[in-house]
Formats: sequence, C-alpha cells, structure tokens
Amino acid sequence: SRAICHAMVMRSLVLPGGFRDHLAKALGGWHGSPRPARWIGLDLGSASIKLVELEQARTGIRLVNQVIQDLPSPSTPDSKERVSWLQAVLKEARATEVHLAISGPGVVIRCVTIPQMSVEELAEAVKWQVKDALPFPLKEAVLDFEVLGEAWEKDIKKLDVLVAAAPLGLVQEQIALVEQAGAKVASVVPTVFALRRTLQALIPGHLHGSVALMELGAEHTHVVVMKDGHPRFARDVPMGSADLTQALAGV
Repeated sequence: SRAICHAMVMRSLVLPGGFRDHLAKALGGWHGSPRPARWIGLDLGSASIKLVELEQARTGIRLVNQVIQDLPSPSTPDSKERVSWLQAVLKEARATEVHLAISGPGVVIRCVTIPQMSVEELAEAVKWQVKDALPFPLKEAVLDFEVLGEAWEKDIKKLDVLVAAAPLGLVQEQIALVEQAGAKVASVVPTVFALRRTLQALIPGHLHGSVALMELGAEHTHVVVMKDGHPRFARDVPMGSADLTQALAGV
C-alpha cells in the first residue's frame, strides 16, 4: 500500500544548524546504518494522513498496524485542524517517533556525474551541480547525496551521484507539525526514495534491469525510474487522483 511505501525510508536529509539534531539516520540507509526491529512511517498527504507500523521478521517485512485518516478538507501544514487530526492518528497508533516522507514540486531528485574527488570536496561540488535545477535559492536548500558508482564520460572516469534536495522551509514545517502533535521525527526522506526502498525490501527480484514505480496521490503523482536498483529519473508530477476524479465527473 501507499503507506507501506512511505514507511520504507532511507537515510535522512542533512539539515543545517539545530534542525540537524531532529534527524537520525534512517533504516538501513545509504551508508549502512542498522535497521531497528520495529519502526513507524508517516505520510502527511493533502487529503489524508497515513501511518504504518512495520517490523523486521525472519521472513521479511511484516505489517503490524496501519491508520489511514481522511481529512475533511485540505489544510495548511501548520493549521490547528491538521495538528488535531494528526494527534488522533498518533494516539491511535501509540506512536511517539516516526519516519516522515516528504514530497511536492519543491523536492528535487537528480542524477549527476562529477569528477573523481574526496568526500569533503564532493559535498561542495554537488551543490553547484544541482543549483540550476532548484526552484528555490541554494542557501535555502536541504541537500543529501549518494555515490551510486563510477561513470565514464568521453573516456574520463567520473562519479555517478544521486542528489536529493528540499526547501528548508518545507522540512521545518513538516517537523514542527509532527512535534506539535506530540511525536519526534527520526528521519525525513523524499517519497520517491521510499518507493525505491519498498522495491528493494519487498520485491528484490526486480532490482535487475529497468523498472518504473508510480505512486498516485491526491494532488501529485510520484514517479521513479530505476535501473539495476538505482534511481535514474525521479519526478513529482502536479497531477493526482483528484484531477482524474474531476475529469471523470466531467465526462
């Protein structure tokens, strides 16, 4: 289900200043952090709130609990109404710590090739490689990256790097909403990475070759195209189930 996808999170985005303290490495992340025995994933959608509790069993991932709360109407991320609904969901699930998925037109995922360099130099080079693709100033971006491997460009060996970026304001708002509702945020991850994590954990046989994953939300559709287990293309399309419903109703 959609909520399970969002629970299969990866390494958290790196935040500057005090906000970095809000986030810990996510489950089995990019750099091999250990996965806890049980964890909770949260998706704050425009039309509903989805929460699932999963655990690592000997036979794989097991769904322990799920809560899906439809919202009466779209509301802003920091509205009192949404905090109230989220409090009810967290209370029903007895959740005190969650892994949060974020999405939207401001969340940018790009694959770039960068000359061979040290990790310290790479962190700075990544920023300038993606700055033109960001719909917001670079100084307002929350960035993280993963080196997928090596790539050849005109007989020159380079690094194949996957980059994720989100506006700091969006991340701050989402974290604040969860904290106002009485829970802690263990990690933050773009929805398309949650989809990737789902494929890796639940359908490992599809890690070879090319595969496209789509998640249809109320206002946005998340698309990620993977090749041999690595995302090669990822976009949030500003069209969702609400648009389809409206079109069908018109017909």
